[in-house]
Amino acid sequence: YFDTIDIFPYAHFKDITFGGKVTTIAEDAFNNTNGKYDGIQGSLTLKDNAEYIWARAFYNCGGLETFNLPSNTVIGSEAFTGTKYNPQ
Repeated sequence: YFDTIDIFPYAHFKDITFGGKVTTIAEDAFNNTNGKYDGIQGSLTLKDNAEYIWARAFYNCGGLETFNLPSNTVIGSEAFTGTKYNPQ
């Protein structure tokens, strides 16, 4: 168990890719309720080893438009609420 911390608040990112040993995106990791992650824009890509995206991980990150996620990734509730994510 890890406490939730702000990861790069107020930074600007475009076209994010998580790979390597990243298997989980924590609950509320980039939760943009307070505008801390308005600078996240473009695409989000997770490599095949990404297993979990927990609740509200990218909540209200409206700048995210394109999503490349492994088909077996477990997605928590409201993980992409407020983004352009539209699972098929």
